[in-house]
Amino acid sequence: LTVTGATITVPDMLGLPLLSGNIAAERPNHFRLTAGTAVTGQELDLGSNDELFWLWVRRNEPPGVYFCRHDQFANSNIRQMMPIEPSWLLAAMGMVDINPAEVFDGPLPRGDGTVELRSWMPSASGTLQRVMAIDARRGIVIEQHVYDQSGKTLLASAVAESQHYYPEQQVSLPQVVAIRLPTANMALKITLGTVQ
Repeated sequence: LTVTGATITVPDMLGLPLLSGNIAAERPNHFRLTAGTAVTGQELDLGSNDELFWLWVRRNEPPGVYFCRHDQFANSNIRQMMPIEPSWLLAAMGMVDINPAEVFDGPLPRGDGTVELRSWMPSASGTLQRVMAIDARRGIVIEQHVYDQSGKTLLASAVAESQHYYPEQQVSLPQVVAIRLPTANMALKITLGTVQ
C-alpha cells in the first residue's frame, strides 16, 4: 500500500510541527515512512527492508541514523528506541495477519461491541503476547497491543480511530492510527487519508 500526503503529529515532541509524509508498505518487511514540513524539510525517516531497519529524526540528540539488521535486533541497543520489530508497523497500518494455525485465547466479548483475541508471536526478543480488539459486527481489527513475554509490559499499541472500506479490494484500512511505544516514550498519530 502507498499513501501520499499523510499527516503525522508527535504529541510528546513539542518543537516538532505537524508533518506531511509518505508511506509505502509491502509484506513482509518493506516499510518506509518519510515526513517533513515545507519550511524545515525532512524531519523523519523510518524504514525497513529485507536486511535491516533504520530510524532518523532530525531533532534527535545526538544526531544520527539508527539502524540494525533484523537478525541482530534481539541483542541490539536499538531496542531502547524501538522496543518491537518494525514489521509490526505493517500491522499498525492495517496489514494485520491472523494465522489460523496459531494458538489463540478467544474471541472473548468485551461488552462494547468488540471481541478480544489473544495470541503469542515469536520474535527476536522472545515470545510476545498480542492482544487485538476486533469489531464483532464488521470483523475489523480496531486495536492492537503487544506485550513482553510476561504479558505485563506494554511494548506497542495501535488504535485505528477511523476506518475506510475499499470495495474494489474488499478491505477496510484505518484512516487515522494512534501509535504508542510506551517503553520508548514515543507516540504518533498518523492520518492516512486515501490509501492506494
